[in-house]
Amino acid sequence: MIRKAKVDDYGVMAEIHNRSISVLCRNHYSAEFISAWVSNPKIEKYRKREQSGCEFYVYVCDNRIAGFVSVNWQECLLEGLFVDPDFSGRGVASELVNFVFDMADKNANDHFYVESSLNAVGFYRKAGFVEYGKGYFNVAEAAETESILMKANIKHQNSRC
Repeated sequence: MIRKAKVDDYGVMAEIHNRSISVLCRNHYSAEFISAWVSNPKIEKYRKREQSGCEFYVYVCDNRIAGFVSVNWQECLLEGLFVDPDFSGRGVASELVNFVFDMADKNANDHFYVESSLNAVGFYRKAGFVEYGKGYFNVAEAAETESILMKANIKHQNSRC
């Protein structure tokens, strides 16, 4: 089940965020970079992002949050997607992306964008996103990394993850 996140969910979301980075990103980034990434305070960041128009949705499985997605509908931007490593490979991320595509289609959005971390590029390709450039994102002060800019054509999204 996917539902809109509540402020009370932010603590669990922060744990998932950090565990996902620590476990699922370790083959693509150095230990030092991951350490900087997970040291960045999350709960306050979620509050600020929500105040600036971002919405969070959680995927609940067996009464437990298994993953979440953050979306800026105004900018047609999937800002982040994190899955608890205990649920990795069980379709949670695919369900969250499909939810975003369905909502975007209902809101008459033609395209949706994501700035992908290096470890997630293959997943987003499979979900229907295509690369259109390179970027950089900061995960903490003095911790910057390359990202891949991707977009999906919502109106022609026939195959899902």
